[in-house]
Amino acid sequence: MLDAWWLRLPEAARPQIRERFMKSAPAVHLGGFFEIYMHEVLRRICSDVEVDIGNDELRRRRPDIRAVSGDAGFSVEVTAILGDDAVEPKDRARVDQLYDALNARLRNRDFLLSINLRQSGPETPGKKLVAQIDRWLDPLDPDIERKRQASGERPSQLQLEHRDWVLDLEAIPLQPDLRDRSDLRVIGSRVEGFEIASIDDRDLDTLKRMDDIGPLSRGLSAKAGHGYDLREEPFMIAALCAGPFVEEMEIEMALMGQPGGSEGLWLKKDGSPRYTRVSAVLTVTELTPRSCALVEPCLWLNPWAQRPLPVDLLPWRRIEFRDDGRPVETPARRTTAEILEVGPRWPYEP
Repeated sequence: MLDAWWLRLPEAARPQIRERFMKSAPAVHLGGFFEIYMHEVLRRICSDVEVDIGNDELRRRRPDIRAVSGDAGFSVEVTAILGDDAVEPKDRARVDQLYDALNARLRNRDFLLSINLRQSGPETPGKKLVAQIDRWLDPLDPDIERKRQASGERPSQLQLEHRDWVLDLEAIPLQPDLRDRSDLRVIGSRVEGFEIASIDDRDLDTLKRMDDIGPLSRGLSAKAGHGYDLREEPFMIAALCAGPFVEEMEIEMALMGQPGGSEGLWLKKDGSPRYTRVSAVLTVTELTPRSCALVEPCLWLNPWAQRPLPVDLLPWRRIEFRDDGRPVETPARRTTAEILEVGPRWPYEP
């Protein structure tokens, strides 16, 4: 299906989007996928769709897509915005290297590990950390552990400290036919985001504060202030909100600001409008190639838009704001599955 969508892109746009889709960096990969998705959806609900991607030699600064719905044209800039992470960005590569090292180097293959990452260290973990886990697992008998846990006892546990890395581990014994399999991963589950207030006071564990509003606000504002050539038509930002914890309440605060807090895309701290050239923002959460038919976009309308979007010609669920700031919701007229002409549980059911 994705191949078919990609082939329906204009020929000039295919190389760039294909290159983005093949990147391992999440923001780049998801951005490429979302461009394919948005082009396919728009070409099915609009009478005409033009793609500006790949026309760099024309030296124009235009949004990715221009669509015509009825007699009205509008521009669409497509973007993927990553959410907050339980691990600080500067530490993520080292944390992933820790997981890779455990899956590749751990000698004992009789157990699955449940890992609670309490604290990440400043250096990439090495063989010594893996060796400590092997020394802990080796005396454990997986058959005895299975019986013990079946009777209701907790799995064997280890709190491991190594060069400022702090991990809580639990050993879950594998059934006999899965033991000693080097082709299987040894990490069964992971928990991240707990911080230790003091290395000497283990009772002060707290969850890292997750902030998805900030990344959304910054990502949307960057697109809104890009200085595009918008002609005299409405302008919409289509945003794949890729944070795993993003909720609509946070999207609303990213657009309208937080009471007594930061400004939003459309409102300054003093309550005056800004970025009135952005007519609407289309948000999509939890979108993957396999969830295309299950995920429903939401269209947020800017109440101060210079050029309102022709919403009656668009089928998505939409949210408008009253003068008092209260949101009013209008249900979708067509589901994404109906637009894409697939079953509502595709690809899990025909």
